[in-house]
Amino acid sequence: MNFPNLMVIRRSQRKTRKIRGLCGSKLFKGQKVQDVAPCNNCNFPRCFYGMYAISSGKLARALSKIQQKQRLDELDKFKDTYVCGDSCPVEGFETRRTLRCGDFVETQYFTYAKGTNDHSVDICCYCCSPDDPLTVDEMKKVFDCGGQQPLRLCASCAELKIKPPMTNAATSFVEKKKQRKATKKRRAKMFQAIGGKKAKE
Repeated sequence: MNFPNLMVIRRSQRKTRKIRGLCGSKLFKGQKVQDVAPCNNCNFPRCFYGMYAISSGKLARALSKIQQKQRLDELDKFKDTYVCGDSCPVEGFETRRTLRCGDFVETQYFTYAKGTNDHSVDICCYCCSPDDPLTVDEMKKVFDCGGQQPLRLCASCAELKIKPPMTNAATSFVEKKKQRKATKKRRAKMFQAIGGKKAKE
């Protein structure tokens, strides 16, 4: 291969990587979740993303009713065998390829689940159990969340001190300060409980 042809290929590769990067940053958001299905291995709910819905918007105008049905049938067939990390072969849909079985439930799942009756938001983000989920306020008492909003854990996972992921909501610096003070008090009490001396005021 001569040098000019090699340069053309490399420019094309750089452009492709840039486009993929831009699409990725805009794609993996709660508003872009088009469907949710369980992994056929770990049974955790996983998100299927798309820039546009099949049945509305730009994609719907570009596809006939028959083409729309074909895409959705292909997606249903893929969901029957989907395992965490699989790449979605259906045009117009994408999955997170970095996911592995047992990874936390995606924050985007909870955004999507709020707008549908088919999926519950009241599950543990670590084990998916619907039993005894802590409220967000209870989570903030157990964990120093740095002023952010945590995903919820069940009581059992919270006892294991598994730090939860945070949502994409803006950080509250007032809450951050309060949480740091509360964390210091908890640590001081634990230190005293094992025989340590109380710090001088």
